Amino acid sequence: MRIFRAILCSAAVLCAVAACGPDATAPESGWTRTYGGTLSYQASTVRVTADGGYLVAGTVRPSSGFIDQDIWLLRINSDGSIVWQMAYGGPDFDGWQSLALEPTADGGFVVAGSTASFRGGEMDAWVLKLDGNGNVVWQWTLGGTGPNWANAVQPTMDGGYIVAGATSFPGGYGRTWVLKLDASGIVAWQRQYDNGSPAVSVKQSADGGYVVVASNSLDYSRTASDFWLLKLDASGNVIWEKTYARIADDSQSFLSDRPTELHLMTDGGFLVAGITSPPGEPVGWSGWILRLDASGDVLWSKSYPGSIASVQPIGDGHFVVAGAVQSPTDVYKNNPWVMKMDSGGNVVWQKTIPDEGGRGKFSAVQPTADGGYVVVGSTDLNEDGVTSARVLKLDSDGASAVCANLALYDRPPSNVGVITGSTPTIAVATDATPAISLAVPNASTAMILQSCGAASN
Repeated sequence: MRIFRAILCSAAVLCAVAACGPDATAPESGWTRTYGGTLSYQASTVRVTADGGYLVAGTVRPSSGFIDQDIWLLRINSDGSIVWQMAYGGPDFDGWQSLALEPTADGGFVVAGSTASFRGGEMDAWVLKLDGNGNVVWQWTLGGTGPNWANAVQPTMDGGYIVAGATSFPGGYGRTWVLKLDASGIVAWQRQYDNGSPAVSVKQSADGGYVVVASNSLDYSRTASDFWLLKLDASGNVIWEKTYARIADDSQSFLSDRPTELHLMTDGGFLVAGITSPPGEPVGWSGWILRLDASGDVLWSKSYPGSIASVQPIGDGHFVVAGAVQSPTDVYKNNPWVMKMDSGGNVVWQKTIPDEGGRGKFSAVQPTADGGYVVVGSTDLNEDGVTSARVLKLDSDGASAVCANLALYDRPPSNVGVITGSTPTIAVATDATPAISLAVPNASTAMILQSCGAASN
């Protein structure tokens, strides 16, 4: 009955914002699809596949709780039609708010997250190598007696993988953790960095080393947490590190800055993006983006009106950003938000989807081969607590099918000051225990609940 209500509601939404029937029009390549059913589906990230389609990663769980949560993968064609979908997990909580997904050279994928179903401690990091059809090639859990999890993974030049997240072993809780795996997922080395909090992104640099972004705090910056960038050698030893704290507009404010993404730039520098607590606002977050040179020195620093979940470079030297902004009518609610910015951090265009009941958001964005973008997020179509995954294909100017109801948004960014510093850090070898996990992929049952735009299903 809930699926039937969702379909009726979706049809009503479509007829309210567009002409129903075969004469309805939409941008040629823009479309919107919403995937769901009686279970709750969340879309966390997306990657463009070699055939021009998309692989969406997220989680699926019962609508009444989080205990039996699984990692969920959805592979779709370029028009949003479903190719296959799989759920990976066991009887307990699997997956995390941050789920990493990357394509591999053999046409498959590597996924990193966490598991409480196949664990040695409270929660373990979980890395799965999949083939192009979602079948498990190998899978490992990594952890000790305390909670451990993975937030990022990247294939490396030698055919292996670099993984970053957090470990509580040995000692502490949620310390910055980086692991180098070989092509079979065997641990080559692992390092803990005592000053930091969970790593959120890791990239291999041209010199064979690695760059990691996590959270830290400068003693004199009066902040709860700051952006922390580490440059590592090929064995995980620290070459240099820097911490960045945003200067509050109000000297009495107590900021919490949390990075969400890191990119290596063609000039050898870095782009670090995340969120920061907004001084003077009652709730919510604002976005913060730092453009750094190859030594980690600040080239520019800008604050944005939305909470930034994802930033991706695009071919013209610009960037596309996805996240959420506060509802203009209720500061306790958010609306999905997507923005294109130029190489200097200035807004080219930005759009939101208003009137989403305050629960909608965009979690990730990727540029597509035709000059457009694919954006994923989650929505509650019927405002009944059952979330659905949403995928939008946007044109180069951010246009999509009319049922997405994208609206122009015109709040500009602002320049913000930065305090920089350094906290002496050494790499500490860890010995979290790897173990083979036994998750078997199960066919998932999400349906297309809402569909409009090019080649609607």
